[in-house]
Amino acid sequence: MLDWHSATEKHRSHLSAFSCTLPDHGYFDDEEGFVCHDYPWELEVQDYVRSHKPPVHPPEFLLVGYDDVGLAAVLKMRVNRLDGYALIQAVAVAQRASGQGLASEAIAQAERVMRKYNLNDFVVAARIDPRNHAAKSAFTSAAYSYDRTEDGFDVWNRLWRP
Repeated sequence: MLDWHSATEKHRSHLSAFSCTLPDHGYFDDEEGFVCHDYPWELEVQDYVRSHKPPVHPPEFLLVGYDDVGLAAVLKMRVNRLDGYALIQAVAVAQRASGQGLASEAIAQAERVMRKYNLNDFVVAARIDPRNHAAKSAFTSAAYSYDRTEDGFDVWNRLWRP
């Protein structure tokens, strides 16, 4: 189990160096004429995580999970009290820790946020690249279900009731 914290300024350097895919950068494909990657959704999430400059403040939440080696997982979410809707914007697991169930642990941190702020009867959603089978599996394990496709992403959600 990871040691979770709300990201602060002291976490900036860890976030800016976070690697959740190999290689940790895209490559230029001469035939295609643009930057490519074998797992483009991983590269996109990695770039998203690296771009954040904590701290963030509610209704935004950026949580970082550490193991004995360092930063192992990240959860980014936004809550809208007026709509009763929360969006998990990113779940990222360090490449070195892949396959250890940390995505599920990160998703569980969303529930921690919901409890801490007494957010009941909320729809919690995530947008998942349709090719990202690992994310679909982690969200399925956390009782999320596929709802629809929107802007090229699969939208998965669940109703949060403590």
